[in-house]
Amino acid sequence: MARHGFALRDRPPVMLPSVFWVAMRHETLLRLLAHLEEMDGDLREHGERVCSYSVAIAREMDLPEQDVPCLEVAALLHDVGKLHVSRTILGKPARLNRAELHRIRAHPALGERILREQGFPETVCRSVRAHHENYGGMGYPDGLRGSRIPLFARILRVADAYDVMTAGRPYRGAVDPEKAVARLRGHAGRLFDPAVLACLPRILSDAAERGAVRVLPAAVVG
Repeated sequence: MARHGFALRDRPPVMLPSVFWVAMRHETLLRLLAHLEEMDGDLREHGERVCSYSVAIAREMDLPEQDVPCLEVAALLHDVGKLHVSRTILGKPARLNRAELHRIRAHPALGERILREQGFPETVCRSVRAHHENYGGMGYPDGLRGSRIPLFARILRVADAYDVMTAGRPYRGAVDPEKAVARLRGHAGRLFDPAVLACLPRILSDAAERGAVRVLPAAVVG
């Protein structure tokens, strides 16, 4: 399995209501992405990878194509709340203390607030707020569990965790893709929706077999 060299499956362009919405909010989306890149270039790159994984998982699950643009936007901006977290905390090369961890854990709710203020759809806002909820409960910010967690958020939870593990963090090195998948499987049903998680190795294998090159999602193509 290869983390890099990942691509979305080729699909014919379809003009649907959510696609029109993305086009109308294109400048707002790009402005927020620019702020993320200015804050920390890794945040934008992480969002793009999470977007690629999330869209591929959604298509593996046969979700309606008309839902994909909103999932793309939620994935690209899932960490937008970190614009309100200091660079010192984001780049700290050691484990965070309790106060710092509390601030980091506020970012899903902060992200939801930013997106609501900018007029993003309810689906996007709720998905960003819930992307750190755990399938078995005890996640944050609301302690939701199971099907009470929006499906897009359950997809983001898997894609985000996989990319964090395989890309590494300032305080923790990258994990081999196969080991990352194995570790995620160890938390199926507790942290991750088993049905969503089951799609991850399939999409990674598919990408590796095709030798695909990762591309930017349609939502950020001018």
